[in-house]
Amino acid sequence: MAALAIALAGCGLFDTRDPEPPGQNIPVVGRISPTHVVYNIHIAFEVGSQGISVYDQQISTDYAFEMDPNDVNELGRNPFVDWNKDKEKANMTQVFQRYGAIHPMTLNLHAPNVDSLEADIPVDPTADAEVYFDDVPYIIVAEQDTSFAGTADVYFRDKGGTWTMYKWVDSREAAGTQKTFGLMKASVAP
Repeated sequence: MAALAIALAGCGLFDTRDPEPPGQNIPVVGRISPTHVVYNIHIAFEVGSQGISVYDQQISTDYAFEMDPNDVNELGRNPFVDWNKDKEKANMTQVFQRYGAIHPMTLNLHAPNVDSLEADIPVDPTADAEVYFDDVPYIIVAEQDTSFAGTADVYFRDKGGTWTMYKWVDSREAAGTQKTFGLMKASVAP
């Protein structure tokens, strides 16, 4: 027995493990409507880097992000060409780490209550329904003195009773003085 105990002690079985941050119970809801998807995205922003898995669940596999043309001109490039879910997840991981590491971020996306709207005939033949909201105002407060704002056309799709966001078309506000979500995302894009 003593030999077995010595052998087990030498193999690292009883070594201490590296400390991990405490887990966080993130209060998400089922994605039974676009309103629920928006709610979950709000929560993902609030919990920062721990919210990336929540954010990832809210977007479709063919997710697209379209930057405002004025922002593309300002940057001199468009980092969101041929965008998809994997690129979005990697980008938002960087956004959450950069802007949500010290202070919780807030996203105020003022989407109307979609439960009262009729869904359009789906463009995606595998979707049960699709809806979109035109010129939805948003503001993202990322750090004490940093905010991003604009409007967005936001697209949602229902497949089998589970909704996802499949497209965000970003636009500057009329005055165009505030940095947009697209510029926020581009600040950490390769």
